[in-house]
Amino acid sequence: MTAYTTSRPDGGQTGTPFTQSIRDNFEAIRQAMVIGGLVPGYDFSHNGTTSATPGEFYYREQSAVVTAENIITGLSRQATWFRITNTWSSGVLTKQKLEISTNAGSSYSNWTDLAGNYFINYDYSSGKIVPFITWSTT
Repeated sequence: MTAYTTSRPDGGQTGTPFTQSIRDNFEAIRQAMVIGGLVPGYDFSHNGTTSATPGEFYYREQSAVVTAENIITGLSRQATWFRITNTWSSGVLTKQKLEISTNAGSSYSNWTDLAGNYFINYDYSSGKIVPFITWSTT
């Protein structure tokens, strides 16, 4: 397993160490994608009205991972957390709002793409088991 290191490469790396840091991070991303988006060092939890229709999903970076990375890099950053707020209609997931926190959940901001989209909308109107998915600002 290759660990993703947010602070590498840094301004002090050149040549082979710089290139290797890029390779290591790409490999960590590839590994996470291969196993369905799971990332080692992040815990998952949810809350909401019922376990069948949770209001929010949380992916929280473990403090031990942040501490280890800070020791390696000499930096002092806080844990990254992701929050996904779910909207349900008649027991069917219809919308998700994506947010990110870089200060261990003290505050969140919209996790957007380049077009400013941070909502995922699910459309089941065609009667398909798998919904049609679109990104939007609402």
